[in-house]
Amino acid sequence: MSLDGQKRFLLQVLDKNQLYVNLSEIDDTDYRVSEEDKRLNRMFYKQERSPK
Repeated sequence: MSLDGQKRFLLQVLDKNQLYVNLSEIDDTDYRVSEEDKRLNRMFYKQERSPK
């Protein structure tokens, strides 16, 4: 793979890595995770909170 190809690949991998947010940090407002995404993640990890 050429150097330019390697650079493009690395940028794509880094961009995709930014899609992941640790469940413990899901409520951090810096990540701007929607309430629907939070709900789905909690359901997936069986941590659904009861409504307040």
